Amino acid sequence: MVYALLPMYCASGIRILRKSPSSLLVLLAASAGSLLSHPKAARAEADGFQFTWSPPASCPDAAGVRAEIESILHGPIALASDQKLVVHATVTEPRAQEPWHVDIDTDDGHLQARRSYDAARCDELAEKTALFVAILIDSVVNRAGVPSRQADAEKPSAPSASTIEAAPAGPDRAAPTLDEAEASPPSFGAGLTVGAVGGYLPHWSPGVGVYGVVGWNALRAQVGGQASLPARRTVDEAGTQGADFQAFSGGIDLCIEAAAGTVRLGPCAGVDLVFLKGTGFGPGVVSRTDTATFAAISIGGALRWVASARLSFPLQLEVLVPLAHPEFVFTGTAGTSVHKPAAIGGSATLGAEIHF
Repeated sequence: MVYALLPMYCASGIRILRKSPSSLLVLLAASAGSLLSHPKAARAEADGFQFTWSPPASCPDAAGVRAEIESILHGPIALASDQKLVVHATVTEPRAQEPWHVDIDTDDGHLQARRSYDAARCDELAEKTALFVAILIDSVVNRAGVPSRQADAEKPSAPSASTIEAAPAGPDRAAPTLDEAEASPPSFGAGLTVGAVGGYLPHWSPGVGVYGVVGWNALRAQVGGQASLPARRTVDEAGTQGADFQAFSGGIDLCIEAAAGTVRLGPCAGVDLVFLKGTGFGPGVVSRTDTATFAAISIGGALRWVASARLSFPLQLEVLVPLAHPEFVFTGTAGTSVHKPAAIGGSATLGAEIHF
């Protein structure tokens, strides 16, 4: 059955992809379960299928979505007499620059689950929903291992069931989500940051940075670097002798995010490799450049505002703990210890992030 319907799945998927390239992930994720199941299907009564579609007035109605499902299946919806599939789709109208969103709750008698999709327009959301439900129907039918729809084409088929409310889940059965069963694909992005760092240098200093990010479910991994503007430390009251210091750091941060509307927030931890450079100045100090390299760990948290599917703005606050404290001593008439990293420092950065 899956192979017979494959051209129709592809045709529907191509139609969606022309409107929204991101729908490729929907097609692949939803198709996986059906393509791995036994290639058989069934003809039987359709009243085991219950479908509700609850959109705003500006969206396609339930009859239109059901017609799209039957178009993908190339015929009426047909389940065996001992099979059932309850699907309840709730559409959320976007605010500001948010996308359209649908939550699809399903119950096939064996598993209660939830799948959510986003789209730029409601008609795209309806097509994604129809494609997902059609493949889910075929998966339920395949699990029974009964004769194919083509073999029963000459037998009368039951009329389509009218749209009714989905039955509530039983209180004694947990409802795992599809996201728990199917790992979502990783996302990638890159960003720029501005902020300030303290502890590595004699005082807090502003800086800029770049980074790349990989996100997978609630986990984010950021790899990047930051350069700070020079900071001066003097060793005399007149401020004519001392050294100028500059820090360059790079490393990886891991963050765990929880969603709250358009905001993502959670704890972060990471490791930095710091390159610190100091150059002496003044009449009593030998003018030379010394460098030191050391590692530091960072612990903090991040708050990220998701402005759109492609743009977000993260704010990250961290405590920095250098694992070494190299001392800079500049010799000369007034030669003395000028600076060494503090035991504990900190950083605050604000970024602009683009997702691919």
